[in-house]
Amino acid sequence: MLRLSLVQHEALWEPAKPVVPTSLPDTRPAPLVEVVPARPAPEYRWIKGHYVWVGNHWDWVRGHWALD
Repeated sequence: MLRLSLVQHEALWEPAKPVVPTSLPDTRPAPLVEVVPARPAPEYRWIKGHYVWVGNHWDWVRGHWALD
């Protein structure tokens, strides 16, 4: 005879908590030199590239044209 028993278990798994740095490094890397392509139309302006902090490192966001 096979006997099944149902046992209630508490969750043993918790979702990972995001790692939030308490402080960023004092200095960002030097900006990269970008070649600015031709303006697509007069109403566009150039947004310079810049660094953003991602997790545990600086990541470069390329410059781009945006509507003014």
